[in-house]
Amino acid sequence: DSLSAEVSETIQVLDLRKLHEAVNKGEATFDAEVHFNQGVGLADDSTEFSLSFHAISGGLGQTKRTIAHRENPLKSDVSPQTWEKLETEFPVPEGTDFVVVALSARKSGSDALVSNLTGYYADHLNLNLSVGGVEKIGPL
Repeated sequence: DSLSAEVSETIQVLDLRKLHEAVNKGEATFDAEVHFNQGVGLADDSTEFSLSFHAISGGLGQTKRTIAHRENPLKSDVSPQTWEKLETEFPVPEGTDFVVVALSARKSGSDALVSNLTGYYADHLNLNLSVGGVEKIGPL
């Protein structure tokens, strides 16, 4: 019942240390959108895709720790002809030095046993950072 497999994950680490002042004023926010799809295969039940953000504190030579995390899941359909769009925002918490952005695909139940026999796709990732509500950096 609780069988699951993380079948794919892609991450990007973004260094926000030069934006320390804006981050600590609560003036930095990420907005993102991405499209997901899956191919036809033996594991033909829907897939849970996600776009997640992990805010990390700790600069060079310091202990790193997660200070915030947000996972934005999307349960896909089983049609390879359609792409599902996921949109989200992530306000960067005070004290953040790095943000890890991750795209992942996960299968659950009996399909987790053969999850490597299906293709998983992410396309058109658009990731922007707004600083002070006016300056937009991106797409990153």
